[in-house]
Amino acid sequence: MKGLWQVPTITIDPGRGIAVFDFLVAFIVIGLTFTSLMRRSGHWPEAQMLHIGMVLLSIWLLLHWIDVVIRHNQVVVSFSYILVGCIYNVFRVLSDVLVLCGTVTILPRYSTVETRKYKTPLACVTGLFLFLGLYHVCLLFGLSFAWLSFSDLGVINAIAKARNGFEIAFTASQFIATFGIIGEAFAGGVRRQDKQEREFLQVASIALLLRSLCEVTTVGQLDRRPLHIQRIYGVRDVMYGLWSTAFVICITGAIPSKTAEDPLVKEKEARDQAEQAAQATALEEVKGYIMTKLIAATEDGKKTAPTISSVLDALESELHPPQSPTYNDPYDIYGTKMREIDALREYYAEWEPIYRWQGPE
Repeated sequence: MKGLWQVPTITIDPGRGIAVFDFLVAFIVIGLTFTSLMRRSGHWPEAQMLHIGMVLLSIWLLLHWIDVVIRHNQVVVSFSYILVGCIYNVFRVLSDVLVLCGTVTILPRYSTVETRKYKTPLACVTGLFLFLGLYHVCLLFGLSFAWLSFSDLGVINAIAKARNGFEIAFTASQFIATFGIIGEAFAGGVRRQDKQEREFLQVASIALLLRSLCEVTTVGQLDRRPLHIQRIYGVRDVMYGLWSTAFVICITGAIPSKTAEDPLVKEKEARDQAEQAAQATALEEVKGYIMTKLIAATEDGKKTAPTISSVLDALESELHPPQSPTYNDPYDIYGTKMREIDALREYYAEWEPIYRWQGPE
């Protein structure tokens, strides 16, 4: 037997209610995702991963609705049509990972503009979720190929168990991660200017938690209640669409728009200007110290000047590192002067003072 690849079959009707519900969910999520992309502030590049996840979610919802319509109309297809669902699952898994990790990525942005130090741990978390999700998808493809090829039932059962185990691990890890998101969303400091955005973030994190909870619950029931698998898939479909819609609505309001003023950006700009001014003053002080010493040593150019190295050594001996740089030297004045001294010492290393004759001794 060559398998079931070209054997015709009729799709199972999930019901008109599911088809209508999935259409509404897809329409709302696609519209809100487009709105969120258009209104996002340029000062929020951290939201890029989240928005990519939302775009993938929109694509999956649209493709899934088309699939539901095909099944609702009970179109005659071949058994190989199950591979279409596998392909669709790639979009869903990627959207789950990027939405979750993208939400984690924007959390520090509510407290600071400098979020680079969080990139490495976030990359590790994203990699872990991608491994679990994509391995689950590979097992799903493997199960479909084994079933279509009419392989040994033992092989099919082994792949099915492995696939189900990884799907449970994937959904459970998302569920656990959402607790951390909720904790940070509620525990983070709230500035008066972004209180509304953080409230939207808090509700969005709750929606993400409830979606993950429903996923864990329904996935755990698939093997326990095989006679009710169609109903379980229907419940899973509704819960996933419902809480995804709630999440997209809230996360759209959680990210400031282009027209909104970002107080953190203003603070950083003011801090950068103050730092530039302080460091420029420090460089002028180094220059002024050197000129003062040379003028005094040469009696205004009448005597031979000392070497630049000796003047720089004297200046360096007078500088003392701050005990607490964060509080006593926030603009790194000490470091600026030391770097300037090193640069001048290297630049003037080969220079020798011009000898001036002082007359007979």
